Amino acid sequence: MPCLLDKLEERVSSEELEEISMVMRSIWLRRNEVVFKDTFKSPSQVMTQAKEELRTYYQAKQKLRQNTEPRVTEGESLWSKPRESFVKANWDGAVDKERKKVGLGVVIRDEEGEIMAAV
Repeated sequence: MPCLLDKLEERVSSEELEEISMVMRSIWLRRNEVVFKDTFKSPSQVMTQAKEELRTYYQAKQKLRQNTEPRVTEGESLWSKPRESFVKANWDGAVDKERKKVGLGVVIRDEEGEIMAAV
């Protein structure tokens, strides 16, 4: 049974899918700010944030293409696959206190271990 992501991948380019994902993320973050911090962001602020984050994402992607040396060696994988007809999202984050930067990555895989999406 196709999920929303499958349907989107059939209809839009990968760049458009990245943009849609970033807008959806910004909407979710806005929702959290309203619920947990009682702060308001206008729709135009949400879109500005999404565009800025997308630009940062593309810059990071470009830097990765330029850097051909692996920074991490592969070790034994502890990943376990989800139940049939489920997907699994694994994420990790890093904080650089000195530069006041935070990074987050997410990988979504199906029950066969195939990557469906990554940010």
